This record gives sequence, structure tokens and C-alpha cells, in this order.
Amino acid sequence: MVESSTVTFIVFVVVASVIIRWIFNEDHVANPHITAEDETNQQEGGRPRYRRRGVDQNMVEIVQSLAPGLSVEQIRYDLERTGNVELTVERYLAEGTLPFPPGRTVEVPVARARETPSQVENVTSAKYPKVTLSDVDSVDLESPMTNLEWSESKAVRQERLKQRQEEMRLRARKKFLQKTADDEDDNN
Repeated sequence: MVESSTVTFIVFVVVASVIIRWIFNEDHVANPHITAEDETNQQEGGRPRYRRRGVDQNMVEIVQSLAPGLSVEQIRYDLERTGNVELTVERYLAEGTLPFPPGRTVEVPVARARETPSQVENVTSAKYPKVTLSDVDSVDLESPMTNLEWSESKAVRQERLKQRQEEMRLRARKKFLQKTADDEDDNN
């Protein structure tokens, strides 16, 4: 009897020590993206060389849906380096961009750089006209919004749509002003 419990205890200690060593040994953590060549370079103190990994169009599309401002070349280059969509997305979220492939020049839009702030203001003010308080006060929140009816003329439809958008902006602004006034009353 004593012999079987001793054998069981010894087996338990051996298995436990193997499991504990395996858990706490960071040198042998399995990383599917590190090749034998990368491990050799890291052990020698050198910088790991990246092999080109297979990148399919689905991987590029996934990253592009999360980061539409990136070029396909940037995404493909980083995916070839990491081989992993998650790592590429994490790098994009951390840095705000991805590196360009070597030899590719970055094109900066020149037209926007030449515009002065007043030109940008003119574009913005032409798109959204200034709204006065009398415009906001004239909106009745209780009345239903104007009903858009279909028209054969594209110009008429666009004009009605612009009027509807302006009415929605005025209603939203009035609701906001009422809410802030109510909040100020509650605070006082």
C-alpha cells in the first residue's frame, strides 16, 4: 500500500514540475509568426529578418474596412511583415498609419496645402449658411416636418432635400438650446 501511494506522489511531483516549468518558461512560448530564421537572428542579437508571407485579398479587405485611409500598398506591406491581420490593425490603431513599402514615395496633396484658411472658411460657409437665433426661434417643434413629395425634376428634388436638411438642422439646434437651457436651470 505504501509503495503505490509513494509512486503516485512521485508521478504527481514530476508532472507538476513539468507543467510549472512549461508555464513559466517564456523562451519557448509558441508564436506561429516567428520562423526558425527569426529565432536564430534574435538569439544572435541581430534584428529579425522578415520573410514575405502569403497575403490574400481578404486580409487586405479586412484591414482596409477598418482603416479606409490607408493605401493597399501600405496594408499589403505590413501584412507581409506580420502575417497577421490583428497585428496590422493594432499597429494602425497605435500609430495612426502604417509604413510605406521601401522605395515608394509618399505623395502629399499639394492643392490643399496652398489654400489659405480664408479659402477653407469660404468653402465651409458656402456649404452651411449662418443661422441666426430668429431662424431657430421660428421653428415649431410641435408641428410635423414638411412632407417631401416625389418630383420628376432632379433640381426640384434637390431643392426640397436641402430645405428638409435645413429644417432638420434648425430643429436639432432648437432642441439643443432648449436642453442646455433646461440643464442650466437645473444647475441653478
